[in-house]
Amino acid sequence: MEYIKQKLTYTHAGELLDQNGNSIMMEWEWPIMQKQAETIAAKGGRILNIGFGMGLIDSCINSYPNVEHWIIEAHPDVQEKMMSLGWLNRAKCIFKKWQEVLPYLPQFDGIYIDTWDEDLTPFLRNVKNILKPDGVFTMFNNPRADVKGLHMDEKEYEAISTWADVKFETFQIPYVAPENAQRTDGQFYWSTNQRTYWNPIITHKQK
Repeated sequence: MEYIKQKLTYTHAGELLDQNGNSIMMEWEWPIMQKQAETIAAKGGRILNIGFGMGLIDSCINSYPNVEHWIIEAHPDVQEKMMSLGWLNRAKCIFKKWQEVLPYLPQFDGIYIDTWDEDLTPFLRNVKNILKPDGVFTMFNNPRADVKGLHMDEKEYEAISTWADVKFETFQIPYVAPENAQRTDGQFYWSTNQRTYWNPIITHKQK
């Protein structure tokens, strides 16, 4: 079933699950979200996050001063959660798919995207249009099969590198136990051996 039509569950254990019990987001991602929020929001300005999830990165973005905070979220269960937590009073919230609003958005100083179960290459080719010339873009980076040493998914890297300079900041993340990384279909959401996070810092190519 298409993700947008699935019933999602927020658990007391600090997880967001799809209707099959697969983890969409988990509490162990906090250190990643804190660092990626710093990447895009530390200097202030107009900041966009696409994909609220559990609100981890949005809570981090919201802690920075001088930030005009925007959030795009498409899933009705997540929208309901956002409203119950008062996010409509904390950020400019757009309850639509990013595909529906991308052509009408202003430019941003910082942009982050972490959506679920979709091909992001169309977004990655076009995010340049809403990123200010001196802006910074980053995304949740989970290179499950980094056979070329790109430190990113190959398709995603190719979509970005046509218009952007891609650098990485590395940091260590806590050990993720198998029960917090494995999906119900036996696949792994995150490699339990992956302790180094490669944080992409993506900017317009310098002419």
